[in-house]
Amino acid sequence: MDAVERLPELCHGYYSNYQFYKAADSVIHVLHLANLYFETQKPWELKKKNSQEQLDAVLYIITETLRICSIILQPLIPDLATQLLDKLQVPKDCRSWQHCETPSWIDGAVHANIQPGKFVLFQRIYTDKKAKKISA
Repeated sequence: MDAVERLPELCHGYYSNYQFYKAADSVIHVLHLANLYFETQKPWELKKKNSQEQLDAVLYIITETLRICSIILQPLIPDLATQLLDKLQVPKDCRSWQHCETPSWIDGAVHANIQPGKFVLFQRIYTDKKAKKISA
């Protein structure tokens, strides 16, 4: 969670110095950490165990991380960031930089809620060799 809390200030500095690749790398690093957290917490098992409070906490941290990362990435990938913010039901008037500076677990402000339904942000890319294996 510390990495998420530090991310906006770090990326603001990178954007100010036109180091866009460093901002992107920093967001990717935080997303890798979030993925690791998700994998270790195993929310699918928490659901089976009826550990609703713990499940809610895991999903809250993940969705808040995605919200902050999406806002930070808007200058670089505006369409994809908008799609994700829409899926997270972040109001359009809560998507500016000031809305990512402090995670909602600190200030209790806007946080994300995932819309029901399937959502694919990136399609899996298959090489010809892999595509042949899948279709066989």
